[in-house]
Parts: sequence; C-alpha cells; structure tokens
Amino acid sequence: MNTYAKTGQKLFALTFIMGGLLHITGPTFTVQQVPTFFPAPLFWVYLTGIGQLCFAVSILIERFDKLAALLLALMMIVFIATMHVPKAVAGDFMGVISAMRDMGYAGAALLYAGAIAKDNRIIG
Repeated sequence: MNTYAKTGQKLFALTFIMGGLLHITGPTFTVQQVPTFFPAPLFWVYLTGIGQLCFAVSILIERFDKLAALLLALMMIVFIATMHVPKAVAGDFMGVISAMRDMGYAGAALLYAGAIAKDNRIIG
C-alpha cells in the first residue's frame, strides 16, 4: 500500500474512532437522531458507536477489514434510508447534507472493501 493509501486509511479510521467515541460518551445529541419507530433509541446509539469503533480497529489491524467495511457501508445505507431521506423529504436541508455525507462514507467503505482490505475471508 502506498503512502497516500496508508494516510487515507488512518484518516478514515480516525473519523470513525471519533464518531464512535462521541456516540458512547455523549449520546444526548445522537439519541435525538434515532427514528421514533426504532425501539430503545439509546441501545441503537451505543450499538452504532461500538460498530464504528470496531470498524476503525479492524482497518487499523487489517483483520476482518473487508467484513467491517461492508458492514459499515450497510450501516450508512440504513442511516440514509431511515433518518436522512425522511428528513430531506420533510424539507430539512440537513437531511440532504447528512445523506450526502453518509453516501460518501458508504462509497468509501465499499472502495476500501474492494481495493484495500487485506483480510479476504469475505469473497467478492
């Protein structure tokens, strides 16, 4: 892996380390983002925070990194469908911005899974 890819890998991991820690240490803001049709919103905040931390650790240690990247992409797509699109349709411009951000994260995670991931236990 070249220097650019290594640097990108570290920055990508750092994004999700910080995001995961924010979910776990300060769930007050994030819990408000959980759609009302999801039961136990605090559970989802902690679960997604732990998922983000697991993804970051996985790509840093290069174990189960393809699986972690695919699961992160799936999580981002679920966020887009359940949180951001409904807000955007309701006229909330932050829903549009959040959907675009998470689409970028999903795309980057898929690129990582397809081009950079070291652990090839997942075929595809």
